[in-house]
Amino acid sequence: ELFTLASDSLPPRLVPKEFAFEHEDDAVAVVCAEIPRATAQQWQGITAAVLAALRDESKGTGTRSGGVETTMESVYVSDANIMHVTLFYTSHPDDLAPRNPGERKADRMEREVTQLRELAAKFAPFRVTPVKVALAASGAILLLLQCLNDDSMDIHLEAVKNAGIHAEFSVDLLRQEAQELFPFVSAKGPSTIIHTTLARVLSVDAVDATVLARVRDVCQQLSARLASDADSNTFVVEQLWHVDESHYIRPAGRTSVVSLGAQRDLASTQCSEAEAQWRQQRAELYEELYRGGQKPLNRAAVLATRAHFTPGATLEPKPYVLPSEDDMVTLICAAIPPEMAQRCREIGEQLAALLPREPETDNAVAYVNRLDLMHVTLFHTSHPEDLAPNAKSRRAADVAQLTAMGTHFAPIPMAPVKVILASSGAVILLFQCLPTADAELSGDVVNANTEFSVDHLRRVAKETFSYAPKTDTRVIIHSTLARVLSPDVGEEALSRVRAKCEEISAELAADPQPALFDKLWYVEETHHFSPQGPRTVIPLVGGQKQTQ
Repeated sequence: ELFTLASDSLPPRLVPKEFAFEHEDDAVAVVCAEIPRATAQQWQGITAAVLAALRDESKGTGTRSGGVETTMESVYVSDANIMHVTLFYTSHPDDLAPRNPGERKADRMEREVTQLRELAAKFAPFRVTPVKVALAASGAILLLLQCLNDDSMDIHLEAVKNAGIHAEFSVDLLRQEAQELFPFVSAKGPSTIIHTTLARVLSVDAVDATVLARVRDVCQQLSARLASDADSNTFVVEQLWHVDESHYIRPAGRTSVVSLGAQRDLASTQCSEAEAQWRQQRAELYEELYRGGQKPLNRAAVLATRAHFTPGATLEPKPYVLPSEDDMVTLICAAIPPEMAQRCREIGEQLAALLPREPETDNAVAYVNRLDLMHVTLFHTSHPEDLAPNAKSRRAADVAQLTAMGTHFAPIPMAPVKVILASSGAVILLFQCLPTADAELSGDVVNANTEFSVDHLRRVAKETFSYAPKTDTRVIIHSTLARVLSPDVGEEALSRVRAKCEEISAELAADPQPALFDKLWYVEETHHFSPQGPRTVIPLVGGQKQTQ
């Protein structure tokens, strides 16, 4: 009852319902411990293994076993971008906090964030390890966790509640302290369990005795693997979230990020407020792009884009016709490493092959980006829709500036997360930068917190380059793999492409194959929608130890 099928999703996808409150000052608010992105990415393989058991993939996805059919319509998979451990509720959907006539909702949320900062200041970051995968009676697929002792913690930090041998009880102590600090903590929240929910089976008809036995067997196998490799699965909780929740089940809504106060060298660099905002904006944008990709193709936009391509057996970008000789389009992008570039090209080709060619001419209806041009767009210093004045005369200064930037940025670990067909006809691969908790980077490295490398590249560029186009990319991290360039492509063919995008996205979740991006391209673009033209390679060498 807490979920609905997204009406704009093909294939159908379960999404949590929004809350509906009787009073404008009612709210659901939860405090969570943030699970690092790199850790959540590793767990996607666990989720995929359990879902495969639910669907009995040896017999094909969504096939029947013992008269029962399990499809993605009966399973909700948690968003890897917001994996978390629920600590406590200051207002629960089934136990709303009492209203205070003298305190409006906005004031209450502000007060609670202030109180959470006070709580977080009393705790140091703590280590956590997964111990077991379980299918709960509720249908939730849980990853059970436990906190670890930390004998290396500085005992002299008197304000730290979870020092030394007390680190094992960090979550318990946080919950206990919250009871004393917050005016209301719901009894409906978790009491002793420490867990994250990987997915939920939402149909009682989806699980019979055969399926249940198969899933339990897989959970036992996964739990044994976790036990045998406990050290490599350990992660560090450094930040808490206060979420003014808008939907059931999912911690989506206005989120305040609070760092645990007694900082020490345990893991990744702390996330600033600006970085937390980038993360939230990117998660929201990716969700918006996904929903947009399920909507009908914007055929007028496709037709406008097609005007910049030469038709034929293959579609090829046309060269720019610029107003003056000193005009130039300049793109700064991250070169996709060879193995990942090959994967990108193959995905583009697979999707384009699902579209029938033009019936009368046998001309192509889609363009696939060339292997040697695969890139992640970062920013422009002169955009085709916002040309920099006298762009060619700025070239030498721009290259020098970008080269200098490269000395202060370390190589960037990135992983693909989803393939979508945008309503514009573009087939785009969405990426996320990964944190590198064990990196030893010098103090002059701008992207020491590598999860936000692209964001910081764009920030520094905007602050230092002589011209910043107003139409440039903001928080998206993507590569355009292909483009649908015929407004006449039928809905049936487009549905096949969308379904294949879903299938490939599931494969990426199970096996992302991240790569290290260690060079940028400064491209003097000569053609529409393509990084063709003279190219200057800029290495990212920040933080690398110099040899004597």
